[in-house]
Amino acid sequence: DGLAGLIHKSLVLLEAVTSGNRYQLLETVRQYGQEKLTASGEAALFRDRHLDWCLGMALRAKLGVGPGDSAAPNLEPHEQAAGLERLEGEADNLRAALAWSKALGGRQEKGLRLAASIPLWWSLAGHNSEGRRWLEDLLKRGGQLPGPLQARALLVLSFLASNQGEYAEAMRLAEMAHTLFQSEGDQAGTRSARLTQGIHAHFQGDFPQATALLEEVLLAYRGLGDRRGEAYALLPLGIISHMQADYGRAAALYTEGLTLFQEIGDALGIGNQLANLANISRDLGDFTEATRLHRESLEVRRAIMDRPGFAECFEGLAVCAAGEGQPHRAARLFGAAEAIREAIGRPIEQADRAPHDRVVPAVRAALGEDAFDAAWAAGQGMPLEEVIASCFDV
Repeated sequence: DGLAGLIHKSLVLLEAVTSGNRYQLLETVRQYGQEKLTASGEAALFRDRHLDWCLGMALRAKLGVGPGDSAAPNLEPHEQAAGLERLEGEADNLRAALAWSKALGGRQEKGLRLAASIPLWWSLAGHNSEGRRWLEDLLKRGGQLPGPLQARALLVLSFLASNQGEYAEAMRLAEMAHTLFQSEGDQAGTRSARLTQGIHAHFQGDFPQATALLEEVLLAYRGLGDRRGEAYALLPLGIISHMQADYGRAAALYTEGLTLFQEIGDALGIGNQLANLANISRDLGDFTEATRLHRESLEVRRAIMDRPGFAECFEGLAVCAAGEGQPHRAARLFGAAEAIREAIGRPIEQADRAPHDRVVPAVRAALGEDAFDAAWAAGQGMPLEEVIASCFDV
């Protein structure tokens, strides 16, 4: 009744969202309340409680990434989507809690746990640079932080650096994490770091090193019955075979990985593997099947608002459109993908660069400069939901 009265007097604003109701103070009321709280001498107490609440919320969202990650247990796709939506709605609270955690008084450990527990949110929402800033700053300020926590933070930093195409830096951070996990006797962390090193080696084009590292951890995960670990090791092994034009082996690895991701309900992995299988069909000239698989991938990625995944699907569908004699549609989708990549600072991965660089000039030549530029600009300016809907147009 008290809250309803404040809403009626317009002192508290009510907003209905998917996850429930949200309440917000008017800015002038918030400032007045903050002044009174500061004057009471209890501000630090309540800021600490707020930090604890944000950390608990982030951990409950379970948005870690990869095998050996206690923040990434088996989740259904709708659970991942709900967790991501909740964090996006609480973004200002998360930032306020992280800012407070940098204050003196031993709060840095909680802040680092918070920043390191949500790599999927940093990544899928396009906050890679911000996540890296928080993690780097808290690692510098943290003093004697627990070794496993530092190693995990380094691994998340490595993941975010890789997202931005900084593969040498990502490898350096993964190696640091591997050394620290080993020194702490953390076997799960050591395996996860080894897998990350293998992924970065493949991004750098060192396929022999990548294959050796990935097969080593794949064997370990299979021995442990760790299906998540198997799935994440199979994914880059499939990409390596694909890039070496061994389509049969690549398809087998992608399919095996997809089955595992479906069993554990990992929406991110499902979306990735469907797109990888689509690219096999594309390279074999079956644009109809490639289109079907990219659309299926897009549906999965839509559920978790996977912005990098949207760009990948738009580019994949653009290549298919070009192959089916639809250059205008292709140029529009390429433009939409570029708009996403510019917004989130996510470059095209090496495996997707060659078809992109081959098809874009062909589309430009087919349309002519003016028509190509107009279609590309139209795609850049389209609302995201409109672009997604257009992908399902027959």
